[in-house]
Amino acid sequence: MNKQIEDIAKIERYIQKSDFVNDCMNKIEHLEAEIIKINDREKKHTGKEIICVMSHRIKTAQSIYNKLIKKGYIPVKKNIIKLKDIIGIRVVCSSLEDVYRLSDEIKNIEDIIILKEKDYIKKPKKKEKI
Repeated sequence: MNKQIEDIAKIERYIQKSDFVNDCMNKIEHLEAEIIKINDREKKHTGKEIICVMSHRIKTAQSIYNKLIKKGYIPVKKNIIKLKDIIGIRVVCSSLEDVYRLSDEIKNIEDIIILKEKDYIKKPKKKEKI
């Protein structure tokens, strides 16, 4: 258990002392700005906004550690870049049609690369057993 606490503390120090948080926030801000542009175009075109709520997160050191272990990686900073979900943006739309329209628009953003797509509406995520 002490090793786990030590590893999490090392990850936390890396996150706080490097440009990690700034890099993550720059990516979040860029994508959120693009999503807002899409929303503004939709409002201009249809008269209604498709976004009800938008929020974001950066994984905590504990969550990064857990994910590294789950993926079979040694919990060291060089392996953090192997994770593909360090940041997340959640957008709540007013209808299913709006969700899929926004998804299609995001896929068309030139400098965004979709590595993997999961549709939790069509195929809900299974709850993990504790």
